[in-house]
Amino acid sequence: MRTQLQRFVSFAFAAADLLIEVAATGEISFAIGAAMSLTDRREDALLSRNWLELFDPADRQSVHEMVTALGPQGRCGPLPVRMATSGTRTSDTGAVRRAELSACRLAGDREWLSCVLTALPAAGSPDMPLADVEEFMEAARRAGEDGKGLTFVEAPGLVGLAESNPAMCQTLVQRISTLLRSSAITENAATQLGETRFGVAHGSDGVSLRKGLADITEEGARNGIDLGISAHHLNMADNDLGNDELLQAVRFAVNRFAALGSNAGLPGSVSQTFEQMVDSALQRMNDFAEVIREEKFDLSFQPIVALTTGALDHFEVLSRFADGSSPFENVRFAEEIGVLRSFVCTAFGRS
Repeated sequence: MRTQLQRFVSFAFAAADLLIEVAATGEISFAIGAAMSLTDRREDALLSRNWLELFDPADRQSVHEMVTALGPQGRCGPLPVRMATSGTRTSDTGAVRRAELSACRLAGDREWLSCVLTALPAAGSPDMPLADVEEFMEAARRAGEDGKGLTFVEAPGLVGLAESNPAMCQTLVQRISTLLRSSAITENAATQLGETRFGVAHGSDGVSLRKGLADITEEGARNGIDLGISAHHLNMADNDLGNDELLQAVRFAVNRFAALGSNAGLPGSVSQTFEQMVDSALQRMNDFAEVIREEKFDLSFQPIVALTTGALDHFEVLSRFADGSSPFENVRFAEEIGVLRSFVCTAFGRS
């Protein structure tokens, strides 16, 4: 038994900084590793303490929710957490200490909890929001230039979970966010597009991302949660279109994808829906480029008069398209895909 424990400790520390075991009462029964750097206490000073006291008060509920549903030999994590302060210092730099927590329920009558903590860089925080859409699209542009990939993720099971178990929902959203950040090519290359939808620009193969999503799905299933995670991968290097043209279509699709409410029914899977959005955007872009190139629009000059004198003040130029489509929708589309200036210049030349 002693040899097995030593092997387990060696295995745990191949990727972790602190190993603790927690009794059914919630007290720490065993600790070894970098206790001082993570907790400001020696290993022996942790014994018999309530293990939740290791974490920032704001994170204790998430930690408790994560491990409560674990059955014998169940596993969960990693969960990004903030470590509690001892009241004497926070860290050498004054920054909040952060770590990733993973846990498993040991088999046997006692069913003790075995946990490992891996220190994270001080920058940022576990609940720091992901990048906004504009930052994400700039990262996507760089990803396209470097031949990297984009992946869009949907987890529809989060909707029901947010109502039935908000703490667990928050924990899993943090898990997904942490995975996307770690997979992203830059700190701004991951975004949340809605309650259940996410996007990330990452290395072209995306193997670690797919494995991470599979692990999160498995963790949810062990706790009786069906997240329904699906993903659509778009390899920017494999497309025959110009990078700028493709990114314009992706930007339009991302905005539409984000605008869909979590309860909105999708015409198919997330992959099918996103592909349809990109294809539709590309077709509209080609059609609108033809409108500009061949000047398939008319201009109407609407007089504007002064109410006080009735004298003509100026003319308002209105566009009318040959196919009868809405000027407002066409102009808004041109603005979204970044070709409004070309249209305006063409219209100005016509006028």
